[in-house]
Amino acid sequence: LEEYEHARRRGATIYGEIVGCGQTNDANGPTVPSSNGKQYARAMRLAMQEGALSPQDIAYFSLDGRALPPSDQGEAEALRLAFGSAMEQLPVSVPRTTQGHSYAAAGAIDTITALLALQDKLIPPTINCEELDPRFGLAMVRDEAQSLSGSAVLIGGRGVGGMNSVLAVKKV
Repeated sequence: LEEYEHARRRGATIYGEIVGCGQTNDANGPTVPSSNGKQYARAMRLAMQEGALSPQDIAYFSLDGRALPPSDQGEAEALRLAFGSAMEQLPVSVPRTTQGHSYAAAGAIDTITALLALQDKLIPPTINCEELDPRFGLAMVRDEAQSLSGSAVLIGGRGVGGMNSVLAVKKV
């Protein structure tokens, strides 16, 4: 992570650019993120707004995906609030299912994964997702990588105490 001009001067490979971020808090409680997606959706909209991105610009969303029913419900609800009917065509996945949750490093690892997805034009799959609640209406990429067309990705993360963070990255 460095300034664009500095990276260019030293001839570094540039994988992408952080163009926006959104952070909110729903003050849900000490352990499980809220099942109400209102504040998480606001974080998504803030990240897109700062990055001058519309929902149609997003090629893929990297989910927090805790596999806890209230948290997953809140994440699906947030996507519905932020993306409307476009949510059903938005590819989503939980790449950390392939390596486990790295807690404090999760956001950094998810960001690296998203930047590599942009470079390789492949959406990493969610593995071990045997049942997906059809009420959520998610276009989940499961078991095998899927082709990525587009140049912008949102990375979502939720934390204990109600923290919601979304980062927008774009291919340069």
